[in-house]
Amino acid sequence: MSNPYGGQRFVGIGSGTLFTEALTSAAVTLGSIGSLGAVYGMWAAHRKTVRSRERFEDRLFGVQEDRAKGLDAVPGIFARFDTLSTSLASVQSTVSCIQSELAEVKELTKQLRPNGGKSLADRVIRIETDLRTHLSSIIVQREGDTDG
Repeated sequence: MSNPYGGQRFVGIGSGTLFTEALTSAAVTLGSIGSLGAVYGMWAAHRKTVRSRERFEDRLFGVQEDRAKGLDAVPGIFARFDTLSTSLASVQSTVSCIQSELAEVKELTKQLRPNGGKSLADRVIRIETDLRTHLSSIIVQREGDTDG
């Protein structure tokens, strides 16, 4: 390479426009790669945010069945709440029936325990006592008839 001021110049590192152009080209390439990396990072973060929002919406509103993708229909949260409230009403009805049955069992249990004359157990005891008294009087009367 010739020197505009005369004589030959050695083209080496740090000298001439060739090195400067190569250095500039490398800087532009590295800058472009860095910019692409930054853009990709921002895109990935944005995609993650968008996907999170899509998943939230899918769970909130539900997903239609897609046979092409092999996806089953998934009900949204509102449909699940409807199902849950129906199930809860059924459970409440069952609990109400159990409570009424329990009240009847308690009433029957009270009737089977002596309580001073008004329960079924007291009536059975009274009938048994009356029957024993009656049978005793019949036995005494027959013994008197056979003695005389």
